[in-house]
Amino acid sequence: MRALALLPLLFLAGAADAVEDYESCVALVERDAPRAVREARIWREETAALGALHCEALALAATGSPRLAAERLEALAIAPALSPEEQAAVWLQAATLRRDAGEATAAEAALASGLAVAPGAAAAPLLIERAALRATGGDDRSALDALDSALRLEPGNAEALTLRAAARRRLGDPAGALADAEAALAVDPAKAPAALERGLAAAELGQGEAARAAFLAAIAAAPDSPAAKIARAALQALDAPEGD
Repeated sequence: MRALALLPLLFLAGAADAVEDYESCVALVERDAPRAVREARIWREETAALGALHCEALALAATGSPRLAAERLEALAIAPALSPEEQAAVWLQAATLRRDAGEATAAEAALASGLAVAPGAAAAPLLIERAALRATGGDDRSALDALDSALRLEPGNAEALTLRAAARRRLGDPAGALADAEAALAVDPAKAPAALERGLAAAELGQGEAARAAFLAAIAAAPDSPAAKIARAALQALDAPEGD
């Protein structure tokens, strides 16, 4: 479960006590998420504070209830007090939780709602999430289209470049994948998934030593990550005698 980011939402704007309550609630999520669910719900029922609704979503996500957390965020996203940028950010969080819950259709709906209100470059994270969702469903061509759109808004986005490298590789374009992976690493040299994609693309292009160096870099960048696990397996395959 990816943690939900805290948002600079205008929770009860102008009321300093509400901000302090939100901060206390978020701190409680980190210490005791089940208790935070209960206390955020009471706070929400008594005050209808937007901060309570967001904190409850944070707590529900932390207790392993992504569907319920997404429902709270979807209710928050339509609050008139939120700016379009804030609404888009909340819709993105809801979509991510829907994807975590295995609810692809609901995730797509949340992304569509977010894209409908997102101004300018604020649409890029939603397009990246759409690409990740569609790639998970095996639709790399559609994922590639979403990533192209995201990168027109944010040309140097390392996450989008890494995801596009993976999509291009799976679509049979290892040279394009290698270019994207290297562009991502130019932005974030320690990005393990980008190093992995550079290695996988290089291996497909017959560049064995470059692939090996990239796989080792992925492992060194994040030894316990999924990217490192794949890189280790790829190294073993690279070192296996021909014919095995």
